[in-house]
Amino acid sequence: MTQKTIYYSKKYMSKNDANGQATVVAKPARRKMSRMGILMLVVGMVAALAMVLLAPLLVDGAPPAANAAMPASRAQHIMVFSSPRDALDYLGAKAALPGTLPEGYGVAASRVVDGTVLELEITNGSNQLVFCAAEGSDDLSGQDYEEYTYTATETTDGIARGYAGVSAQKLSMAVWANEGYAYAIVAEDGIDAAQMRDLAESVK
Repeated sequence: MTQKTIYYSKKYMSKNDANGQATVVAKPARRKMSRMGILMLVVGMVAALAMVLLAPLLVDGAPPAANAAMPASRAQHIMVFSSPRDALDYLGAKAALPGTLPEGYGVAASRVVDGTVLELEITNGSNQLVFCAAEGSDDLSGQDYEEYTYTATETTDGIARGYAGVSAQKLSMAVWANEGYAYAIVAEDGIDAAQMRDLAESVK
């Protein structure tokens, strides 16, 4: 008895011939991949490889360039409030606020920076002062004392305050700490020394 094997491309078939039973086995048709299919496959493989290679370089889903050398002002998280008291209440802090402002000055903005620092923008329209308060005793001014030709430390009501400016008559900053809070006042263009002292001493 002879067994034959016949190949077909469409389906499996079986039949008997005159010499005996023949086994018919279908052979799957070979399909050629189109050029477009090959191109898509290559592109997919390249994309997958790129993701594997670049994954360690991504930070929070952004490329390194988006996170590198970011200016401090942009890196900060800032919340704006309608009044100094609202900002202070948000912090839940017991820091003191200025009791009086220099003549002609008013609070233009009340902010909380990075969830820890109270920041008030005080201006008369041409000159700007920034008042800062936060828990601790760190220097909040962000200034370099060596840039100033005049520096002095004065104690009033048991509180030692540091002052700096271009001269004893024109001050650009005041820093101090009291009862667990640090304070700073920075004047963009400097202000009269008496005005700076009055403002600092009114924070009680």
